[in-house]
This record gives sequence, C-alpha cells and structure tokens, in this order.
Amino acid sequence: MVNRTGDFATSFASGEFSEDCLDRIDIKQYYAAGKQVKGFEPVPQAGLRLMPGTRLVGTWPTATPPRFSGFRVDAATGYMMAVSPGSVRAYLGTTLSATIAAAAITTANIDDVDFYGEANTFGIFGPALKSLRIRSFSGGVWTLDDWPFENIPEVDYGGDYAKTADVWEIWVKMAESTYLSIAVTVDGETTAAVNLGPDVLSGAATEAQWSAWAAAIAAAMNGLPSLSDGGVTVTQASVSGARRLTVTFGGDLSGAEYDVSGDIVNTSVASALATHKTIGETAGEAFMSATRGWPANMNLYQDRAVYGGVPARPSALMISEVGEYFQLNIKRQKDSAARLDAIRTQSTETILQAIDTKYLVVFTDLTSYFVPNRTVERSTPLNFVKTGSQNIGLAKGTKVFEIDNFLFWIGATGNILYSAQYNDVSTSYDAVPQSLLSSHLVSGIARTAMQRPSGATNASRFWMMRDDGRLVLAPIIASQDITGVVEWLCAAEGLVRDIGQDGDNRIWLAVERNGIGTIEVLEEDLPFQSAVTKTIEGTLFDGLGHLEGADVWAEDAAGFIFGPFTVTAGAVTLPEAGTYTVGAWVAPVAETMPAVLIVADNKIIRRPGRIHTAHLSLIDTTSIAIGANGEEPEEIELLSIDDPFDAPMPGKSGLFTETGMPGFVDAPTLVITQLRPGRLRLRDVTVEAKL
Repeated sequence: MVNRTGDFATSFASGEFSEDCLDRIDIKQYYAAGKQVKGFEPVPQAGLRLMPGTRLVGTWPTATPPRFSGFRVDAATGYMMAVSPGSVRAYLGTTLSATIAAAAITTANIDDVDFYGEANTFGIFGPALKSLRIRSFSGGVWTLDDWPFENIPEVDYGGDYAKTADVWEIWVKMAESTYLSIAVTVDGETTAAVNLGPDVLSGAATEAQWSAWAAAIAAAMNGLPSLSDGGVTVTQASVSGARRLTVTFGGDLSGAEYDVSGDIVNTSVASALATHKTIGETAGEAFMSATRGWPANMNLYQDRAVYGGVPARPSALMISEVGEYFQLNIKRQKDSAARLDAIRTQSTETILQAIDTKYLVVFTDLTSYFVPNRTVERSTPLNFVKTGSQNIGLAKGTKVFEIDNFLFWIGATGNILYSAQYNDVSTSYDAVPQSLLSSHLVSGIARTAMQRPSGATNASRFWMMRDDGRLVLAPIIASQDITGVVEWLCAAEGLVRDIGQDGDNRIWLAVERNGIGTIEVLEEDLPFQSAVTKTIEGTLFDGLGHLEGADVWAEDAAGFIFGPFTVTAGAVTLPEAGTYTVGAWVAPVAETMPAVLIVADNKIIRRPGRIHTAHLSLIDTTSIAIGANGEEPEEIELLSIDDPFDAPMPGKSGLFTETGMPGFVDAPTLVITQLRPGRLRLRDVTVEAKL
C-alpha cells in the first residue's frame, strides 16, 4: 500500500490521557487530548496556556507541613489560616497578620483536623482535638478559646449510668360509694380489668383491701408483654377523699419514660386521671468529650451548624439550633431546636462531610446519603436515603465541592474523580466518574481545593494533591461537560505537601525542596516558582536560601529574562543593579496522542511514520519549542526584524508553520515545550504526518 499523509488537529482540551488510551482512536476525545500535558492548562475555549507560577510567602514554622484554610471576614477582607503544630498563622493577603499560639494542635492530630470559617470566627475541628475557636477583632486582635458548645446532650454509650425511675400517679375519684374496676394502659398495652375485691364498695373498703387492690394492679401491669421484667410497683394512699395510686417503674424498667393512663371500666360515678410525677431517664454521658472524642468536621445547613464524625458515634450528626451554632439542647420542644440524628443505629462508617446543596448530602468513608426533608425540624425525623453513588464514599482529607450545581469529589479509594447532580427522574444523586481516561494522574489523592472562575480562567479549577507530592489539576465547566486532567509541575524537584484556597480565591501550597519547607501562593502569569521580587543596589541577589543549589532565572522590571543561575550560599549574581523577580523554573510539556493510519472499515495499520509539519496557532507567545518523532525539541524563532532592539520581544500571535522535522518512528508524536521562560498560549496545532 502506498503511504499517504494523515492530518489531524488537537487542542489538548481533554487533558492528559493514560497509557491505556494510546491508539484508542475510538475514544471521541482522542485528538482533543495529549499523551503528556504537564505545566500547561487546557483553555475551555480551545488550546493551552501556561499554568500559574508561585510566589514565596514564607517557610514552615515546624518540620510538619502546615494545613491551609481560608475564610472571609467581609466582602473586602479575606484571610488564609496556616495551621501548624503549636500555632496558627493568619495571613491578610500574603502578609502575616498574626501568629496565635495553639498548644492543643500537635503533630499527632494535625493531619486529621478540619476547618470552618465565616465572619470573624474560624473553627478548628478534629476527632482527637477539643474544638477550637479563633476570632479576629478590630485593631489586629486575635483570640483563641474552646469552641463554646452549650448543652451537649447526654447519650447512652453502654456504661453503668445513674437511672431515674419513671413515676406516675393515678387519681381515682368517686362521686359516691361504688364498686371499682380499673384497666391500666402502658405504652399502648392494656391490662385486664382489676376489681377492688369481690363485693367491696369503695366507701366500705379497708386500707388492707385498698393495698391489695394496688398490688393486684401491679401484678396485672407486670404481666404485660413489654413489662414482664416485674419492675412495676403500685402503692396507694387516701388524699382528700380520693385514692392516689403511685405507679413506679423500677428495677430493670428504670431509666426509661413510659406513657400511662387508667380507666374505670364498670361505672360512670368514678374516674381515673393519670399524671406524670417523675420522668424516667438514664443519665448517660456527654455525646462529645475528651473520652469520647470531638467532632471531626462542621458545616452549615439551613442556618444550623452540622457537626459529624465524633469517634464514639462516627455516623451521627449533631445539628444545632437555628441561628445558634453552639446551642445543642435537644430537650427544647420548638421546631428550631437542636437535634441528634444517626444515619443508622449501628454503623461503623464515619461522616467526613455534610454539604448544603438542593438537599443536605452527607458523605462518609463508605458511601453517601441525602436528606429529602425540605426543612429540618425537631419533631420530624430526618430520612437518610442512600444516593445512587452507593459504595463510593469520600477520600479522607479531601472535600466535596459544588460546581455549576454538580457535586465533585474524590472517591474513598483516592483514585477517581466523581461528579453527581440530583436527578428528578431517579430522585437521587447519580455518580459519574470523570477521570477514568486520566487514571494515572488521579491516584492517591490526599487533599483537594477548588478555585472559582476568575478573570484568569472561565473554568473552575479542581486541584488535587497526591500523597507522593505531585499536584494535579482538573479545569471544570460542568454545564458543558468539560473536564480535562493535567499535572502542575513543581520546579527544583519540589513536592507539594498541602494545598488550600484563601478568602480571596487564591491557591496556597506547602512545598518541600531539599528538606526546606516553604509556603507559596499561585500567581497568574508568573513564569517562576517560589519567586522573590526585590530591588538590589549591586549585583548580588540574596534571600534565596530556600532554593539552595537549584537553578533559577531572573526577570527585570522591563521584562528581560536572564539565566539560569545556580543558587550558592542563598544568593545569585545578576548582570546589574535593579528590580528583579527571581525564582525556579520548570519547562512545560504537551505531547500529542500518537498519530495512526486508518484505512477502510476503520482498520488501523501500525508501521513506522513521521510527523513532518506542524501548524501552530499562537497567542501572545514569546517562547516556544517543538520536537517530533522522538527528536529533541528546538526553539521556534519568533523574533523579527520589526521588533524593537532595546525592549523585550513582544508576544507573537498568528499561525506559525514548522516543517521538515526529522525522525521516523512507530507511533510518532509532536512535543510542544519551552527551552527558556516566557509567555506561551497555544490556540491549537494541526499536524501533517507521513504514516
């Protein structure tokens, strides 16, 4: 068969595919994906742009990486809280505003802590940490105290608790002397009628006969199926012309509350009225305590605080009173009162997050539930219904986020990104895996953060930190079914150890390089990582100890880029005095899916071939290199004679064609990368191949 040219275009919008998908041209996204997409971010409209760099904020205060959580005090003020063993640091913008001592946070419990912040209050929760409250006040004043729970309910954890007997009084009143026959009902079970002796009128009965009647009533009650333990006693006394029967539920019946009523069944000239004298209860112990553990998480739903994950009752939800997030009094009778609910009476699953969507959705380590109750009321039980996402659960340490009315989360295994939306037909939330084509990237996910759409991107960014220190990104526009998974490369062999979003929608990273821990914040259009900007009088640029031994680049105030330089003794020598931004850099790489030859009947012919021409549509680009067929990438010369000689090269836009690329290999691919820092925005690339 004669060789022929095969043409295809790619935009990389579907992100990086796993090796399992190579040559799978039957997948509709095949030519919209890449064999590698690292350091580049898919643009929803089409093409790629460089991922953000990072700016240095500071270093870790301890050897343990900090945990991040942001919150907003008001529309103009947002904080990032960096929680470390022994302290919490509050950043306003990227400036350290306060350091709050927190001795209760230790290396043993910090990995399990969770956060909730709103207005001037920031809460820290953990199963082995007594919940903490941090508050900010005017003048830069910060305070820390215990989360002020009020009226923590007592529950039965199976211990030996004090019990109170339930006591009722049945008042028997008679308009005249009469024969008496009484039936007593307890919790819906009614005794047979008990007579006041044979042929005994009430007006002529002796005390012994009254006492015998009381004993007979007790015997009849103890004969009821639910009271067969024999703990009921009945005594009698004469009070103001009436007879008072005192019913006590003791013995094994003690500690519970009963419903009692009495009826005179043989005459209308006498009556029996039951009154509750003492409510039976078992004292129990506090639902949460140093012994039983504390809530692992908190969220809001219908203006109630929802606490979950208490170790002694991991599948229980403690829901506060409406508008009173600390008030947990479940004995109040109003509908807005607090309540304590369990997904199931006996369950070993642990609640990891409750999220307010169309309904309250509760995620555990095993599965997920939703509560179809329109409102939470004290008198109406919550109906926990398993979602259609059964047996998926939520990965520990990660979060569920709502994006475009869809829920996105990492499954309990840490290896799959899921989405779900409420389905009015199935009346449930049905999960759909979103990352199967990029399973090699979405693996071992330990932390997640979500960045809302902004001027920099029209898509929501779902950030995923892996347990091996790699960072993965999924730009998401759920309403258009756009989800592409790519990798953010950490320069200078860095490893990401924690991630979080602050109150201003910025992403913060805890990065480890050569045993040095740094706190960095992502910054759009910054080509470097762990970057430092300052003005130097001479040529020595110091303050780079966190990048010791690494190669760094420098950009001056005019936009000229110099480098690389190797950091020695925390400094580098630059060409002249001035203002510079210096940081580490790592080359991005995007590689097309292998080009294959397709003949009639969709048959694939596998044989050596080459990509010889690439048409690249660029936007505002100053640095780009390409290579094909396994050959090393080479810089594309963008500089023209019309460019100014005394200023940085302006960004180039338009169609650029590179042809005559050498090489002849099986499954040829095209690689797009950079050999030096600069701007790069690719709209799409069209490839011509000889296959």
